[in-house]
Amino acid sequence: MNFMDLVKPYLTQTLMQKAASWLGESESGVAKALAAILPTIMGSVLAKSDNRGFMDSLSGMLGNQAMDTSSVLGDVGSLFSGDNAASPVGQLGGNFLSSLFGDKQQAVSQALSQHAGIGVGSVGKLLGAAAPMVLALLGKQSGAAGGLGALMGLLGGQKASLMSMIPGALGGILGFGGSNATSAATSFNANSARTEEKSGGFPLWLIPLIALLGLGAWWFTRAKPVEEVIVNQPVPEVTAPVVPVVEPVAPVVEPVVEPVVEPVASVFPDLGVFGERMLPGDMKLNIPASGIESNLLTFVEDATKVVDKDTWFDFDRILFDTSAATLRPESNEQISNIASILKAYPNVQLKIGGYTDNTGPAQGNLTLSSDRANSVMNAIVALGVDAARLKAEGYGQEHPIADNATEEGRQKNRRVSARVTAK
Repeated sequence: MNFMDLVKPYLTQTLMQKAASWLGESESGVAKALAAILPTIMGSVLAKSDNRGFMDSLSGMLGNQAMDTSSVLGDVGSLFSGDNAASPVGQLGGNFLSSLFGDKQQAVSQALSQHAGIGVGSVGKLLGAAAPMVLALLGKQSGAAGGLGALMGLLGGQKASLMSMIPGALGGILGFGGSNATSAATSFNANSARTEEKSGGFPLWLIPLIALLGLGAWWFTRAKPVEEVIVNQPVPEVTAPVVPVVEPVAPVVEPVVEPVVEPVASVFPDLGVFGERMLPGDMKLNIPASGIESNLLTFVEDATKVVDKDTWFDFDRILFDTSAATLRPESNEQISNIASILKAYPNVQLKIGGYTDNTGPAQGNLTLSSDRANSVMNAIVALGVDAARLKAEGYGQEHPIADNATEEGRQKNRRVSARVTAK
């Protein structure tokens, strides 16, 4: 059984064009990213296949009622028309990535971005699409193989082949080994060059990988993008519509509990139109008119604005796992923008603050807010910003900006913010 052979029935020639159009990136950049993303995910699975805890977690994801493999694999036609990271399948994909990469996920995204020459945000979306699709394939094939353990045994012989397709920088980040990482980069580049010569520019060996991405894209078509989720409480149980029955029996309401990443605020702030903003050094950002990036730049560039302890700017497009400090891939674009601003203005220093609402134990809220503030700070440092220019602190349920008696108020109080401490 060859993992890449499993995707051949789903191949379409238009997938690469649609992916590039959806992300606003070049086809060659998307192709290069996918060529690294897919073997990285599957190679990481095989590398962890002897870890009992990981395998139990993976088995649980495959058994989740949201992971309907026939539905996922049968919805190949729904391609790249929107994001749905908060959908049940999207959430499973996010948990899958977290279990694979842990606190290295931000570094993995940045390395993929640099390798492929596309935006960190685009890489995050590609990772988010590939993860649930790989889960669906694993679910289907584990059933055919007689269980997940049996499937890992069948695929185990492909580990070296998959590792050879992973760029060296990623191999180093994920600890796949020095010589293997070097040979991986060499093999990847050599194979890519040979194939492009034969195909007149488009690497034919990428077609199976592109189709594999398409299998996970269905979950992008069913909801608005998640732009801001900084919360620490679980989503309340929701119920499905009343289902009438033919017999003269009262309608039945079937409760449905959806797995969640984080509860999403019902109304997101209006961030305005996205536009280009030039930074010193000919650096260009695509940012919303009233997002944290624009507000921070206005403050930094205005000489009349003085540094104080009361001017804070709220992050508005970052996402954490439920009751955890793990940043999800959807956060990468804004984190990368903040890092670019700091690089363009080397005298600027920031303090990152984390906050929660007043639900739950005060000490637990304080710990969670501190962990999230540090997670954001560390993600910025991972992109090349000097750690000496950043500080992080959690304030828990202190300093609310809205009424904790309402859900809307609690949502506003669950946040991560930044304050300029020097410029």
